Amino acid sequence: MTTPRSNAAVRLTAAADLGVPPVPRVPITHQPVVGVSLVLIAATCVQIVVYLVNAQFLARAGDIVIEPPSPLVASGQTYEWFTSSIERMDVFGVPAERVSFSVLLVLTILSSVGWYTVGRKFLGPAWAIACGGLWAGHPLFGFLAQRPSPLTLCLVCVPFAWAVILWWYRSGRRRVAFLAGLLAGASTFVSLALGLAFVLSVPVLFATGRVTQRRPWPAFALIWLGFLLPMLVAAELVRHSLAANPLIEFQTDLLRVLEDESTPVAPTLTAEVGPTGATSELSPRRVLALLSDSVKRSPFQWIGWLSGRAWRTVYATADGHFERPLFAVQMAVMLPAVWGAVVCLRQSFWRWPAIAGLILLGTHWLMAMLVEPLARSLAPAGGVIVLFALVGVVDLYERAFGRQLQAPG
Repeated sequence: MTTPRSNAAVRLTAAADLGVPPVPRVPITHQPVVGVSLVLIAATCVQIVVYLVNAQFLARAGDIVIEPPSPLVASGQTYEWFTSSIERMDVFGVPAERVSFSVLLVLTILSSVGWYTVGRKFLGPAWAIACGGLWAGHPLFGFLAQRPSPLTLCLVCVPFAWAVILWWYRSGRRRVAFLAGLLAGASTFVSLALGLAFVLSVPVLFATGRVTQRRPWPAFALIWLGFLLPMLVAAELVRHSLAANPLIEFQTDLLRVLEDESTPVAPTLTAEVGPTGATSELSPRRVLALLSDSVKRSPFQWIGWLSGRAWRTVYATADGHFERPLFAVQMAVMLPAVWGAVVCLRQSFWRWPAIAGLILLGTHWLMAMLVEPLARSLAPAGGVIVLFALVGVVDLYERAFGRQLQAPG
């Protein structure tokens, strides 16, 4: 007596009889819809836990006044425009502040999908859920999501912009190139570090990926066109006094940092303006000249100053204090991330996206070192650290059993 077989089994048997190799089944967790759903569920559960923790142990946290981030880290002007636009909407009589908080919380939860996509385009489908899920469970993401600030928009824009850039790198499609440039250009008004990372990394990705593309130059032109369009729109708004010039805000904040007595250039600036002058009166060209001379005269002093501020970004909270739990989590992620970055650089399929990811992380770390050495300043690019840490841990696990981790490509 024969048992009935499914249509799929019959098709596989017929294909084998014809000498056609069977198509391998894709695991259900590799399907984008399933992966995105699981990551969103994880991110939502984490936010529920964070809400309960805040309600139980941090009841007075709402009374603590936390200074907004530096404009060089996250643009307050863009954040204010965004939130005021939301608060002007009438949503069934719900208070405007609650609507704004809810929208920003949902957007921040969706940012975990951005890191899921980065993991999918960078490492491959098998890694995507772990990348998105681990970032959703990171303390920086968990607590910043429920404290709306200009950093909230950075948490959203940076991963999605970077995901589309990697999509362009893997596919070489011209439409994707224009979308990647457009999204990165618009996100520059939220995170200046992202714009700097785009300018530095896109030529690298193009030079290393163009071999696999039939017509690379149109895509390369389109990604820059998309990036420049938001810049031109912003320039017109500033020219017609419809928006404030962000460069003035950046210059003011940078001068505030350089005036601090701990900076090597502070005595030079004081001597330049005199006892009654103000550094704001100096032209940007003169400030750059004084800064350049100071670096040439005392490079080791600058290295020590920057190193101390870089180390401070690992443990310092928004109020500037050392937090042992945060430090422990940061070390648990950063130490394997160093090895994971080395592993990625050794694999040809991962090498150049890894270099681009290091550029993204480096630009955010540079901004943090210069103007705001706090752990929250690294949060927009924190998913890169989580991604490298995941690779590092998996590689060590494979080595423990005598195996070697291989990239999918």
